[in-house]
Amino acid sequence: MQPSTTFSVAPEIFDRFPDYIVGWVIVSDRQNSAENTAISALLSGAEDRAQLLYAERDLKEEPAIAVWRRAFSTLGWSASKYPSSVEAILKRVSRRGTLPRVNTAVDLANAATLLYLVPVGCHNLDLVPTLQVRPAVATDDFLPMGEVEPEKPLPGEFVYAAGNSVRTRRWVWRQSRDALVGTDANTLFFPVDGFSSVTHSRVEAATEFLASVCREHFSPDVTTGLISRDQTAML
Repeated sequence: MQPSTTFSVAPEIFDRFPDYIVGWVIVSDRQNSAENTAISALLSGAEDRAQLLYAERDLKEEPAIAVWRRAFSTLGWSASKYPSSVEAILKRVSRRGTLPRVNTAVDLANAATLLYLVPVGCHNLDLVPTLQVRPAVATDDFLPMGEVEPEKPLPGEFVYAAGNSVRTRRWVWRQSRDALVGTDANTLFFPVDGFSSVTHSRVEAATEFLASVCREHFSPDVTTGLISRDQTAML
């Protein structure tokens, strides 16, 4: 792990959601950024499994989905208009069967999301060595996908931010154009968001899965950990 890398969660998040947790995986000195048939197969298998298990089910009733809907509702957000990333991905796969292929890192994050029903992000730490989950401030900007003009998050909105660049709006809703991870990323960061009261085991399992696959296909230099109310920053 690069010594300058930091990831933390602001106290305001835990004040509202004491059981919030984030598993994390950092991959340094990534060697394989080309197309990887093993990771493609993992994502295809995760898609097939998700479609088989959830195509005929009401996703809102799944505990791992419902916990995010409740959290969003508590914050005054419509979970139907702004679904968590895990709900959006699962809904797309259950209806359409597949996700767009992006690159090995993003495809791996999507596979983990489908397999463990937790939001999994992917960030390039070569570009943003410091990330924090915190309430948005007036000087923050968010650049939506496909846009050239940034927008302002709502004051106090929970965001993933690197300085004043918001990488993910509405906690785990949507990543920014600035957060796109390219094939040239040398240091990867995968956050796995959850709540200890509902998805603790899923967060742990997804973190272990990501670390194992990354060690096998990307680099032996992999570090993992867990952020919680008792440990609010990466050591």
